[in-house]
Amino acid sequence: MKSIIDKLHNDHINFIKLLEFLENQQQLLKYCQQTDLESILDAIRYMKEYPDLVHHPLENVVFKYFLENHNEVHSELKTLLHEHDELPELIELSNLRGDLQMHSTWSDGKNSIEEMLEGCAARGYEYFALTDHSKALAMTGGLDAAKLRQQWKEIEEVQSRHPEIRLLRSQEVDILADGSLDLEDEMLEQLDLVVVSVHSRFDLPAAEQTRRIVRALQHPEVDILAHPTGRIINRRPPYEFDLDDVLHCAREHNVAVELNAHPERLDLKDAHLILARELGLKIVISTDAHRVQHLDLMSYGVDQARRAWLTKIDVLNTLPLDAFLKAVRS
Repeated sequence: MKSIIDKLHNDHINFIKLLEFLENQQQLLKYCQQTDLESILDAIRYMKEYPDLVHHPLENVVFKYFLENHNEVHSELKTLLHEHDELPELIELSNLRGDLQMHSTWSDGKNSIEEMLEGCAARGYEYFALTDHSKALAMTGGLDAAKLRQQWKEIEEVQSRHPEIRLLRSQEVDILADGSLDLEDEMLEQLDLVVVSVHSRFDLPAAEQTRRIVRALQHPEVDILAHPTGRIINRRPPYEFDLDDVLHCAREHNVAVELNAHPERLDLKDAHLILARELGLKIVISTDAHRVQHLDLMSYGVDQARRAWLTKIDVLNTLPLDAFLKAVRS
């Protein structure tokens, strides 16, 4: 198929005709996906010569696609489009001060607590959260209250040997089918960070699934909703629920939403992150690491965040430890 610039050569009317022909947004984005970067940059240069295009209702759809899918366009826009003279400084990998979801040999991870700590310290982190699974996920060796107390003893021992990084006492607590949490309140209150997620009953009707997640987010100890849509790319679609209701509930109850950086998840996706940012939600980026090497997956999360035009201000775990703890519990 001819590149988009071929449709722009005669005059700007051709571009408006193209937009009108591709009035359906899915058609438009599919068409844009077939253009190469150089053609996109040529199109941007061309469009700058015709300011009337800015007033066309679908022009923003085109720009949104370009900007979300081609980070290289970001720098070009600074010089080519006066409307974008003050583009935000997008988040960088170096901005992250901690990783907030990972697993050790206490559940289904492949490395010990100390090995995960050393991996985080080697990557320059100031803090990290150890989030082994709760007991409902029996196939992973999930921890009940008794095992969790035993783990805390080891955490204390490991922390005493490593003052260079703060190990946050946490758990990835299952949201049960009725929306209750898979850990007693007494234990939740003693965690530094409470991460909750859905790992079962993906087949619930949308309204019931929504009520389930909303109820969990209303618990006063919950801090982060992990991999909120449950998708595993090319293996499992998102479960059916009302994401808008869930995001509004998270905002109301001061719960952060996770961008899971694992390349099989990338959950939330870019469009959902844009919505979360517009709603004023707190966002965290975590790797969901199950071995030390997985800590390097953070870069995929940062790339996803950049597609959503997130800055470091939008992401909680760019904060220093004290500021992070204050923000997550405020």
